[in-house]
This record gives sequence, structure tokens and C-alpha cells, in this order.
Amino acid sequence: MDRKRVENRTSTRQIAQLPVSLKGLVWEQMQAKTLNMSEGGAYCNINHFIAPMTKMMVTLVLPLHKKNDDIHEETIKCEAVVVHINPEEESKSTKNYEVGLWFSNLRNGDKKKIKRYLENTV
Repeated sequence: MDRKRVENRTSTRQIAQLPVSLKGLVWEQMQAKTLNMSEGGAYCNINHFIAPMTKMMVTLVLPLHKKNDDIHEETIKCEAVVVHINPEEESKSTKNYEVGLWFSNLRNGDKKKIKRYLENTV
């Protein structure tokens, strides 16, 4: 059966490789790396299976440019929900998973910071 993926995003994804920290209710904090992101979520590479619809806390550190071209870091913390994972099933032989996260309660100010970061990295 050929399944087509429905795109529900309202923001365009852009390549962005940033370290990200994920913290769930039943696991300790784990480090990951974004592969791409938008104002509404991120696609990350992780080394553990996380079931779809799992809620977690996400911490991103964005390197933002100031007007004088200095770079300062902005830390963003928000809740996120796993919307998909690839491969779709946990396997002991799988070392890496790609997980799609939706930022479920991102504050407007943090959304603007992500937008500014993405606009300046293209």
C-alpha cells in the first residue's frame, strides 16, 4: 500500500543543524540535533525511539546576530509533541531515528526569535 504524507505545516522548513535538548516524563534529558526546523517545529536526529504523541520539553540555543554582527545566544524552552518518527517501530538494531516535533506552546517572542534565526541562516 502506498501511503502519501499530508503536509499540515503552516511554516516553511529550512535546514538548520542545532543542538537540542529533549526531556520527557519517563526518560532523562537526551541530546539531539535538528536536521531542519520552522517556526512551528523541528525535525531531529535522535538515538532512541520515542512514540508518536509523546509530550516533552525542548531546549534550543539559537545563535542570533546583533546589528553589529556580534553573535549572542538565545535559549528557547517550550513543550513539544512527537508527530512522527522514522523508522515507525522500535528496533534493537536501529541506532538512529528521525523525529518530527511540533512546538505545542511556543511563546510569540520565541517564535519571532526562531524566525529571525532562520531568516539569517539562508
